[in-house]
Amino acid sequence: MMMMVVMMMVMMVMTSQGERGVDGVQGLRGHAGFEGPKGDKGERGPRGTKGEQGDPGLPGLDGIDAPCPLGEDGLPVPGCWQKGQTPWLVA
Repeated sequence: MMMMVVMMMVMMVMTSQGERGVDGVQGLRGHAGFEGPKGDKGERGPRGTKGEQGDPGLPGLDGIDAPCPLGEDGLPVPGCWQKGQTPWLVA
């Protein structure tokens, strides 16, 4: 009989539950984890918009007045336009 009473008490303790209690206080934030592996390289983005025009550059050097020296009549000296020398023009 004593054994039966003990068994009934054990069953009551195992099956009977009271009401749920109040939730506890939120715990502290944990430590940061380890750094993960590097991801794959992404695709190239779209082309950007054209930028503003820059400042003007410095002026260039003065050019030569004529490609060949000019004679007294204002025309180029004979033979100055020749790429190679010819025997009849050499003095």
